[in-house]
Amino acid sequence: MAGLVGLLLLSDLPEIVRRKALLRPDGERWLRELPGHVAELAAEWGFAPGEPLPGSSESLVLTAGPDAVLKVGLPNDPASALRARLLERAGGRGYVRVLAYDAERNALLLERLGPSLRSRGLPVTDELAVLASTLAAAWQLEPERGLPTAVEKAASLCAFISELFDELGAPCSPAAVETALAYLDSRAAAFDPAAAVVLHGDAHAANALAGREGGYRFVDPEFFVGEPAYDLGISIREWGDDRDVVQERCELLAELAGSDAQAIWEWGYAELVSTGLFIGQVGSPAAAAHMYAVAERWLP
Repeated sequence: MAGLVGLLLLSDLPEIVRRKALLRPDGERWLRELPGHVAELAAEWGFAPGEPLPGSSESLVLTAGPDAVLKVGLPNDPASALRARLLERAGGRGYVRVLAYDAERNALLLERLGPSLRSRGLPVTDELAVLASTLAAAWQLEPERGLPTAVEKAASLCAFISELFDELGAPCSPAAVETALAYLDSRAAAFDPAAAVVLHGDAHAANALAGREGGYRFVDPEFFVGEPAYDLGISIREWGDDRDVVQERCELLAELAGSDAQAIWEWGYAELVSTGLFIGQVGSPAAAAHMYAVAERWLP
């Protein structure tokens, strides 16, 4: 079985996953041992490995029979056990259900969900309404000790943006970077533990999949604690429209979710810049250049 799985993985593993793996200390070994891990998990959990599924950027995801999906995450992920525990505690409320978990291999057996919200091709305003509704359910999850906060998230994004800007030779406008860093300082200063919720961390429409009994559930969380505006701002980096249109959508999201439009804008702009730099780092210069151009157009 490992040989068959190996052939599938070599041809179908998403390139972004391969590139991210190679940025990690044990990435080469993880790629080499991945087929064997999948074969072992299939034997232990009683499923036939199917075809790899697209869409994930930090894990192998493949079908595991008609009702389940196997997700094997990248190595050296100290937060994987906490994420798995939170998903189990969610019990399908706003998030995909967990069927089994293997900490050693960073592997989850998850319920199989339907198509993504993005694939429906809804008008943007309808898509945002679904995202806001699904997030409202996901935000009911009780926090656990050990979760990072929005203050730490803002600090890590500041460091990431500054380091990559220098490493890549200033590929975007210094003004865009300065604006993103100022917005992150603003959001860190606004952190209020009493009003914070457990955030998904990457709540875009491709991570919201249709549940079999109706509604949507999120996959691929990056849990941390902070203001709802962060999750609401994630979608901004995908729109690429003019500033006025994007700000109108921020206001719509704020109204739908009882949040603050400026906070949504600030988180979203910072994520636009950081995502553009990351895409540039992993070798997609055309996509990165598009994000840099959008960030330039959205400068105050």
